[in-house]
Amino acid sequence: MNRRDTLLSLLLAGVCTAGQAGTAKMAHPWSAIAPLVAGAYSGICGERPGGADKPGKITVDADGKARAPGMMFDPRDSQLMELWRGREGKTVQSKVVLRAEYEAAYFILLPDNGAYSAALKEGEQTLGCDGVAAPARLNGQPLALSLAPLLDASRTIECRTGAEAPPRDALFRLARGKVQLGDRTFDLTQPGTETLSVGKGRGMQYGFELNDGRAFTVLYDVRGGVKGAALYEHGEPVLGCGSDE
Repeated sequence: MNRRDTLLSLLLAGVCTAGQAGTAKMAHPWSAIAPLVAGAYSGICGERPGGADKPGKITVDADGKARAPGMMFDPRDSQLMELWRGREGKTVQSKVVLRAEYEAAYFILLPDNGAYSAALKEGEQTLGCDGVAAPARLNGQPLALSLAPLLDASRTIECRTGAEAPPRDALFRLARGKVQLGDRTFDLTQPGTETLSVGKGRGMQYGFELNDGRAFTVLYDVRGGVKGAALYEHGEPVLGCGSDE
């Protein structure tokens, strides 16, 4: 567990108060993510390791499944799904990592020297493709906007300003890239770094961070309801809300 997750766990020591905890928003988070990643990733491809390179492609089809000749991986079977979106220099870039348990299968899409590289694994087969196109829809706008149906939520939640501080009730609302947490607000559409992780059977975590150390994190349970949230300034937690149970 990294330092930020540890601090978040310390702050999220209260229990959720009466309010809208949230209900399941869709059958699986991938239903919202897949349209942002769907497309044909054509480039110079080869079996890894050691295969001869030749033109080829890996596709993420309309049904959300990643495919290449003789291979198929359904990201809904992922043990862990991770998205990253942020600026590197003046360019917005994204990363996608979808991994089954023990990496028995995966789909990976990463920036690579001004282009992107993609890889698909199923069983003993692994195909890697270099020089593929960028995921235009994923890069096109902040995750907080493109995944609003997945992330937007509102509820009453119990918050603390530190592990020893008394709890108090506050309104949590995330709507179209704007966060309200008690009397504090945060704009997730600013240039910054966004991350989304989805653990099988463990819910989701969305995070946003600015270069100056201001940051926001929200945790969702397996049904898509808000479990907890936290705000940071200069890398230090200033407000933690919810329950980490």
